[in-house]
Amino acid sequence: MTSVDEVKNYIASEFPQFGVNKQHEMVRLIYEIAKRENCPFKDVLTQEKKDDRDYEKVKTFLLKRRFPLTLKLEKNPRFSMTALNVSSENERDVEQQLAILPKIFYIEEAVKNFDLTKRLKNNYPQIPQIIIKSYKDYNKLHPFNLQEYNKRTDKMFIIKENYAFLLNCPCTSGRVSCGYNILNVGSGCSFECVYCFLQSYSNSHGVTIPANIDDFFAVLDGIDVPTRIGTGQFTDSLIFDHITGYSKKLIGYFRHEPHLTLEFKTKSDNIRNIIEAEPARNIVISWSLNPQNLIDGAEYFTASLEQRLNAALACQKAGYHIGFHFDPIIFHEQWESEYKDVIDRIGDTFAPETLSLISLGCLRMMPKQKQVIENRFPDASILDGEFILGYDDKLRYPFELRADIYQKMVKWIRSRNREVTVYLCMESPDMYKRIAGDLSYRF
Repeated sequence: MTSVDEVKNYIASEFPQFGVNKQHEMVRLIYEIAKRENCPFKDVLTQEKKDDRDYEKVKTFLLKRRFPLTLKLEKNPRFSMTALNVSSENERDVEQQLAILPKIFYIEEAVKNFDLTKRLKNNYPQIPQIIIKSYKDYNKLHPFNLQEYNKRTDKMFIIKENYAFLLNCPCTSGRVSCGYNILNVGSGCSFECVYCFLQSYSNSHGVTIPANIDDFFAVLDGIDVPTRIGTGQFTDSLIFDHITGYSKKLIGYFRHEPHLTLEFKTKSDNIRNIIEAEPARNIVISWSLNPQNLIDGAEYFTASLEQRLNAALACQKAGYHIGFHFDPIIFHEQWESEYKDVIDRIGDTFAPETLSLISLGCLRMMPKQKQVIENRFPDASILDGEFILGYDDKLRYPFELRADIYQKMVKWIRSRNREVTVYLCMESPDMYKRIAGDLSYRF
């Protein structure tokens, strides 16, 4: 792997006349080109370009090489050229095994006698429990950095939630909403998805689980209109279900609230409690899907595609409705054949009447998140894609590329199932207008 410092020193020696910001941009472009093309970074620029003292000409040359597709599809693309700062101390070791259980439970004093705390003591007597005044005070006393985030699965904090019971989906301003609401029954995850927004959003030293689940039900009691609710925004819905047992409690509550729909969204096959519970028509169990090669390279420690589909089939046979999320869709050379294969497997395996929803969303991220990924997963191939600043200042594939992806995937889905709800996640009204023909949510 090319050293960032080597590239910085090289640019400083070759182009000493360029200012700091211009050198930063050149470092980023040359580093990304060398990584993407798997070539020595010193070979990116020809001698002619090295001799060219005109910064704009050199930058244009580099942009054409780094973003060839974008410059064909977009008239005035906006590029993000943040400084490249990578430290090997922040890299995540993906050879480690998935942490099924934490090494220690931290229990807020306010919930030390709650049912969940007692459950943990009975089921996991080998794991120490430390009583703390509050999770907030713990964070004040312990500095946070990416090294701490990499060790977050060592600790689980059992807390009392006082405010953030039910949240609106944090969709970008200017997008078309799918009407999702988040039941905030946990934050943090043991999976290591390279693209996960939590790594740039969270400053938690561990996984947090609220113990006062009855307070969540009290909030839900006040909803008297049809509402779509899910638990898989700030954590995987089922990854810790063997610890909390919350799925049974949630299903038991929602069974008696038919105007509410509850969705469990997961990348796991941890479905034992789901299968043991009595299903209800307003419960959807959904899986995020990607082709297996992308799971291998970008969704570490998650269940394989085969395991996810087998778990979904087991839930379908148990009487549940099923959903699938192609989110994020990751553009790469074989994307069409690989994603079509997954859609064909769904069509061959699942009864159309049991499929409740399929969502589509192309990979996107804030510029800050890209910088975190570069530190935690420096070899990640997903960053080799052509990302430009979108309508919401997130890094996105070019509009026309996303439109082509969505149109083809919707076509493949509709060729197998005309009735399933299909919608786009966090996309603009313009994109909805482009794809509107076979989408279930209209703008």
